[in-house]
Amino acid sequence: MWQQVVYSEAGQFSDRMIADGIAEAIAITNDKLIQAIAGEEIIAHDKTPSAWLFQLSDGAEFRYQPDERTIHTDETFDALQLVEWLSGHDEQWRQLVPEIENQLINQALSLIYCKVTPVSDNGFLKGEQLCVTGHNIHPCAKIRMDMPFSSVIQYSPEYNQAYQLNWLLVAEALLYADLEPALYQQLVQFSGYKEHVPQGYVLVPVHPYQFDHVIPAVYSEEIAAGQIVPLKRKGGWVKSTSSFRTVCPLDSNYPVIKLPIDVQMTSTKRSISNRTVMNAKKLSRYIAAIYEEDSELNAISRPVYELGGMTMRSPSVDKQRNLSFLLRENISPSLLSEELYCANCLFEEINGRASIIKQLLAESGRSPIDWFERYVELLNTVVLKMMTVYGIGLEAHLQNISMAFADGFPSRIFFRDWGGIRIDQSRTPNLLLEEGLTTADTEAMYEKVQNTWISNHLTELVQFFMTLGYSEEKLWHIVRQNIARFYSTHPHEDYRHLTSPYIYEKALLQMRLSPEEGDIYIRKKNPLKEYACL
Repeated sequence: MWQQVVYSEAGQFSDRMIADGIAEAIAITNDKLIQAIAGEEIIAHDKTPSAWLFQLSDGAEFRYQPDERTIHTDETFDALQLVEWLSGHDEQWRQLVPEIENQLINQALSLIYCKVTPVSDNGFLKGEQLCVTGHNIHPCAKIRMDMPFSSVIQYSPEYNQAYQLNWLLVAEALLYADLEPALYQQLVQFSGYKEHVPQGYVLVPVHPYQFDHVIPAVYSEEIAAGQIVPLKRKGGWVKSTSSFRTVCPLDSNYPVIKLPIDVQMTSTKRSISNRTVMNAKKLSRYIAAIYEEDSELNAISRPVYELGGMTMRSPSVDKQRNLSFLLRENISPSLLSEELYCANCLFEEINGRASIIKQLLAESGRSPIDWFERYVELLNTVVLKMMTVYGIGLEAHLQNISMAFADGFPSRIFFRDWGGIRIDQSRTPNLLLEEGLTTADTEAMYEKVQNTWISNHLTELVQFFMTLGYSEEKLWHIVRQNIARFYSTHPHEDYRHLTSPYIYEKALLQMRLSPEEGDIYIRKKNPLKEYACL
């Protein structure tokens, strides 16, 4: 039983604390799984305010009570028991069993430990570490497949653990590198490596888990040939951010480092493609040029620039992806003393307190609808202007677009992670990038923006404000009015597309159940069309 693992890994805590953590982990995972099953229309269902009834094709049924976040057949199930039960009716569910089990264990441990774990006094790290429940719509947001729980606790952001990185000496001939000399020297200084770096070699940072579990196997030939030399000493103190594999130095004078970890988190293993590294610095320069000229964007938002990195030149994809790294701006010095920076922790309820968003609403002293309108205005202006005026489709979900708040009121946006954006090449002919997912046509840019901005970010915001008593129609109407105002001053065909009757949402759970099919999309009514008029 997975609960026994939790008791074993959290043995220093009281039985009551552990039981409470397990119960809340069950409720969180139940809700995410059921929301995905219903939202992706995987199983036919009917909804009433008090219960959702699901009926399988063979006539079997189960119920979900949203207020209690409980699942029932003839008995009460947790998410793992439901998936095991579903596997008896449809074999494709069986592959999800280990992921749901891992999710439940890691979620429970996070909740238990975070009751006593102090948060960082660094404003940037604090916002990153408060993301206790992970990705807001993925049913397996906390999975770290095949990673020992001791490593999960050491390296997950919510545990607020400091650790040192490992380092390699790598023959320059193996690498593509675009770090400025001064930035590379700063990286060497951060490593604490005092010995002479041999001619023709460079220092490369490696996550400790990757160093122990991946580097020896994937790069055995290069290590045997002396082209890669694993160093015994560690150096450079860091803490993890909400993405787990992106780490922030304790000394904020040094840049943040994005590292590969060959571990499945949510749906994929978190390595880094060579094209992501090769394009990062070019994209930063392009976005920086935009911000040099655009006073409106400058006043309300802040790109988090990627500064360059290294990646292995090899026909082997594994070798390319598992030694790459990127340096990213450390925004710690950019945060104002009166600002609260939220990564994707806005809707988190920490230690039984009101959610962070409720605390912000109370602190602001503004009406909830004024607060909502300001948040929407900032978000829409940044996302729509970057897309329509500059041809950049931001990955606008809560993980990569983070709001800062002054006195509880939305003040400005930070956006990051160029690997997930989509560039419409027809609108950016002078931006020469390596071919890959980042380079796209207009439709691919629309898909990225709609899935992250409408289906994820705005939908999550609307659903929260519905719990305060506002109607879904009113909230989406406010969003639609704001978009209309933007396009009244920036007329473009994008407006017609964004407000078309249907959008196509990525079906994350279906993709886990049928991985051989690649990306799967489902057609949904577009709330920007459905609630256009009141």
